[in-house]
Amino acid sequence: DAGSRRDARRGASNRAVEARDRAVARAATARDGFDMGRSTTRGTSRDGAFDARFWIERDEDALASTSVVAGADGAAIEIERRTVTARGVDASATPYALARGARGGGARALLVYMHGTGSSKEEVLDRARAYAREGWDCAVFDAVGHGERARGEDDAYGRVLAEAYDRIERSGETRERYGNSPYVVDGAIDCLRVARAALGNAPGTTRACFAGESLGGMYAACAAAGWSLDWGFKLVACAPMIGFSSFSYGVEHERWFARAISLPKRLWSRVSDGARETPTLADVKDFYSRVCPDICGGSRDGARVLARIRAKRVHFCAVNGSDDARNPMEGVMEAFAEQPSRAKQYGARAQCTIVAQKGVGHEITDAMRDVVRTFLTNVAANFVEPEAMTFDDKIWDVVSNEVAENVREPLRAKLESWANGGIDLASYLDDADREFLSDPASSVALASEGVDAVVALIEKARERAEVKYVSPFEIAKREKAERLVREREEAEEAERRRRVAEREAEREAERRRVEEAEARRLAAEAERVERARLQAEEAERRRVEAENAERARLEREELARERELEAEKKRAEEAAERARKEAEETRRVEGLARVRALLTKKNSVKEEMKASAKERVSDELKVRQASISERLMRLKSSHSRRLQEEEDSERSGLI
Repeated sequence: DAGSRRDARRGASNRAVEARDRAVARAATARDGFDMGRSTTRGTSRDGAFDARFWIERDEDALASTSVVAGADGAAIEIERRTVTARGVDASATPYALARGARGGGARALLVYMHGTGSSKEEVLDRARAYAREGWDCAVFDAVGHGERARGEDDAYGRVLAEAYDRIERSGETRERYGNSPYVVDGAIDCLRVARAALGNAPGTTRACFAGESLGGMYAACAAAGWSLDWGFKLVACAPMIGFSSFSYGVEHERWFARAISLPKRLWSRVSDGARETPTLADVKDFYSRVCPDICGGSRDGARVLARIRAKRVHFCAVNGSDDARNPMEGVMEAFAEQPSRAKQYGARAQCTIVAQKGVGHEITDAMRDVVRTFLTNVAANFVEPEAMTFDDKIWDVVSNEVAENVREPLRAKLESWANGGIDLASYLDDADREFLSDPASSVALASEGVDAVVALIEKARERAEVKYVSPFEIAKREKAERLVREREEAEEAERRRRVAEREAEREAERRRVEEAEARRLAAEAERVERARLQAEEAERRRVEAENAERARLEREELARERELEAEKKRAEEAAERARKEAEETRRVEGLARVRALLTKKNSVKEEMKASAKERVSDELKVRQASISERLMRLKSSHSRRLQEEEDSERSGLI
């Protein structure tokens, strides 16, 4: 029916896209040399960037355990705990937990979910269970210096970073060895290794997605950029949360401090030789250049990482906070601005979604997790062309929302590309084949039956090549060419063996030199330790003597101070007593003076009062005398008048 035909066409289209992705991923890997997981059957890395021993993983069965945990909805979630280890690589044991998808019919895909700085797999295990309830197989692991790998040490991450800085500075070891770049690259390698190991323990699942929070988001993006199909699985999507940005933007625009201060103080103390725990720009550049030299403006910076992810047609979704100081949104926008507008040079493009939640800093919100969950669900439903996403303008600033586009090449172009790769089909095509190729509907046929048709043409070409007539001259020519090729290969093999023997001899000589140097170093170290011990003992003896002398000096000074204080106290008391007596004498003298003054004043007043009283008495006497005199005169006058009157009366009687 029509539905079956549509499903068949979609299945054929997906297979064609996977085949094309495989070729494009290999081409991109060969071009930029960024792959972190390539290895050949000889067990050596093609680009020599990593030790081949590292890529041989195994699960430690003794450390594996399985438990079943009931989810919030009552569904049982199976949790497997394992440890993936690389043979021959120190401190490479990476413990991880795998939550099995609870949905029937097999898991959607594997999701590797990475925690942030200072966290652990146990703290994000609930998120793994949530994804498992939605049908995912979800793996979480402890990053270097975190969780179980910290081994109970409070500042294990700071110690690991400082030791890597020390090791590269002291020995000049390559930064591309596991353990020498614990800031980002080692975590990305752990992500790829855990994905491969977890998929090996999850039969039927070959597709994987990466997601992470903050530092885990940096791991996810770096791992996606370094992924190739040689890892044995198909990477479908990458979703870093507040972990994707341009480091060079932060350094060039004074936005580096918030990210740097989030790293342990122990690291910056080591970088500055103990001078400070707060980093300067010079400290940050020194650390980046030594431990992760390509992260700031190099192949592992934001723009280059995103370009590699898109070149491999891995769907990408980055969420950030618009006010994030540690992972500035301007750096995210700058990383995206350097990308081709539609990525047509790759023949197709994957979905690329970059959004920022308004008014949010360096934190992961439920809205961010919902965006990532929706993105991953769409990818799981149709990993070739996921559905377009929509965003609320009131909540989100949208930097990019490019939808996936699967460009189907015409069959003729496909055959031409194979011909350019050394497969010559043109001379073996019959009229029917040529008519098929000239059919305008052939491009449509590629979407539905193109893969099977091309395979049939290749088989037909091979069959015709076997029965095609070849002249004796051509046979001799081919035999000569084959002989020359064989001789050249034998010479190359002999040369290769000679070089291998020389390298083995050089390695043996180098090993001996290293052993001798190590023995000399150990002897010198022992001598240095002994000298240091003797010096420490002498210094301790001198310190004790100095402390005793200092203690005696302090006691003498204390006794002298006590005596001085006692004498000072006595002098102060005597001075106070003299001052008291002087004050009493002064008060007595002043009192006597006041008494004398009062007596003098009293006498003066008495004299004045006496004089005044005398004057008053004199005046009163005078007044009284005058009054008496006047009264006497009036009496005399009155008496005289009476006498006169009496005389007159007597005279008048006599008359």
